Parts: sequence; structure tokens; C-alpha cells
Amino acid sequence: MRWVDLVRAVALPLAALAAVRAVVARRIARDAADRLGPLDDEGVVRGAEAVALDAGPRTVLLLHGFGDTPESLAGLARSLHAQGWTVRVPLLPGHGRTVAAFAASRRTDWEAAARAAHAALAGRGPVALVGQSMGAALAVQLAAAHPETPALVLLAPLLSLTPELERGERWWWLLAVVRPLLDSRDDRSILDPTARDASRGYGVLPVRLVPELVGLVRAAVALLSRVRVPVRIIQSRDDNRVSVAGTEAAFARIGSRTKDLVWRTNAGHVVSVDTGRDAVWSLVAAWLTEHSVEDAARSA
Repeated sequence: MRWVDLVRAVALPLAALAAVRAVVARRIARDAADRLGPLDDEGVVRGAEAVALDAGPRTVLLLHGFGDTPESLAGLARSLHAQGWTVRVPLLPGHGRTVAAFAASRRTDWEAAARAAHAALAGRGPVALVGQSMGAALAVQLAAAHPETPALVLLAPLLSLTPELERGERWWWLLAVVRPLLDSRDDRSILDPTARDASRGYGVLPVRLVPELVGLVRAAVALLSRVRVPVRIIQSRDDNRVSVAGTEAAFARIGSRTKDLVWRTNAGHVVSVDTGRDAVWSLVAAWLTEHSVEDAARSA
């Protein structure tokens, strides 16, 4: 076979693969954009905006999950604000915008945004922390770096890795050749249909971000023994994203002597908006209030 024929034999299938790859990626991105609706003047999906609620001197920073937005924590934020908390829920880089913006973001961007949001609140005094899913991994990093944190609550914390994520970390580059974007929607994540329809999450996984997410989780797990602040974990036993065994292992590694693991049922991964959310909000508020009062008493 002449070299020209060989090149042609290889190039044609590769060109066909690239064309199919592009078509599939555009369709997934377009479906996500159609589902989420138009962007506002700041380029943010309507309803996905950051939350900033001012009240008294007690402050709490809430961090949302991978591919999700502050919408997933807005109800909890309003509940805490009604009880006198100053609350911030930042929109992490790449989130709540376009799939292309999401794919272009990196772990270092999410970590830097969490640190900046914490620093902006720290002038008011110690900052309590609440993180959901990937946001829990970010909250662990902050709590390990700030031992003055009065309380930490982790909702369905992504502090363990599934075999699928571990394989994805190794082989993402090969999968990305064929499918750079994957449809990651799963109705089991939010069982409540009204809450599911209200979600501003992408429901799309850019394969390029798998090693970024895995790296963030590994870094947070490595810091668990250095977390000495009071910690409460709340998770559903029906969680479709994070295993019971994975969370129990992470809980055991937390260095704090004051820690609590609360199991829920009849809810999916996003416990802050799913069925039984009012009870979850009460559990969060009770932990934050109890330990912020204790922290104030120690400081007096």
C-alpha cells in the first residue's frame, strides 16, 4: 500500500469520528442551554445567581456542588437568614453559565473562588461553613485551613471516589476523543419532581473535568484528619452519587472530637432541595447555632 493510500485510509475514519463527535457535543450542549433558558446580562443562567443575605454578626458560607448552582442551596440560605444569619452562596467559576464555560473551568478556579468568598466574610468574624457534594470537599479545605471555624456541615459530601470516577481519571483523554461531553442527568439525584424541574444544574459532564474533580476530592480526603472543628454530615441512604460506605469512611477520618453523622431516607443526592428538605434545614441550623453559641462563649 502506498503511503498516500495509507494516510487516506486513516484520515477518512478519523474525520468521520470528529464530525460525529462534534455533532453529539453540540446536541448535548444545546439541550442543556434549552433546558436552562436564557442568560442574564452578566452571562448567568436566570435563577443560578449568587445569594447574598445580610443579617446579624453570625456568618455562614454555603458552597454548591459540581455542575450545580446556588439555586440548590437558596432555600437553606433563606431559612438561615430568617434565623439571623448573614449568608453567602457564591456561584463557582464555570457554573451556571454555558457548558463551554463549565468545560473551561478548573479545580484551581473553584478552590480560589471558595477562598475568596471566605476571605470576604472573615472580616465579620469566624465563618461557619456548609458544603454540598463537591462543595463539601471545598468546605473541608477551608475548615482545615481555618481552625477558628465555629461549625462545619457537609451535605451528601463528595469525599470518596466511585470506581467509575477512578477509571475516568485514568482514561478521560481516550473517552474525550469520542465523547467530550456526557449527559449526566439522573432523576434519582432529586426525587421531588418540582425541585428537579427547578434545578439550574447543567446535567452535563465535560469529560475533561473528571481529573479535576477527582483531584479536588483526593486533596480534601487527605485533609480530613486536620479538620478539628465541629462537623455534622447529613446524607440520604438512597443517595445515587455518594455511597454510604464512602461517607462512613470519610467520617471516620475526620479529626474532630465533635462530629455527627445523620442519615436520611427517601431523598436523592441533593438533600438540600429534595423531599424532607425542611428537616435537613433544621438539622443544619441546629448544628450551626449550637456551635456558634459555644464559640461565642469561649471567646467571651
